[in-house]
Amino acid sequence: MDNPKVSIIVPIYRVEEYIERCAESLFAQTFDDIEYIFVDDCSPDKSVEILQRTLEKYPHRKRLTRIERLSPLFDDKGFNWPLVITRFIAIAMTGWMCMP
Repeated sequence: MDNPKVSIIVPIYRVEEYIERCAESLFAQTFDDIEYIFVDDCSPDKSVEILQRTLEKYPHRKRLTRIERLSPLFDDKGFNWPLVITRFIAIAMTGWMCMP
């Protein structure tokens, strides 16, 4: 399963309250041909730690789960870099992107 059919990209920034529920919902899917890419925008809370702890409950998902950390160089308060970069990653990795 080198080229998963579905890529799910989740931005992470101050989502400590929600990330466990989000990850559990994603990891509990019955469809197995999914890769999960979590983009950490240098979140100041424990979102990434909670995500890593949650991933331990789903060992079969580890191989296709990545946590990418953005550089603090993109910390421009006047521009939504995390959104831009997350979308760029989606297009670069899959060749296309579907948005709600």
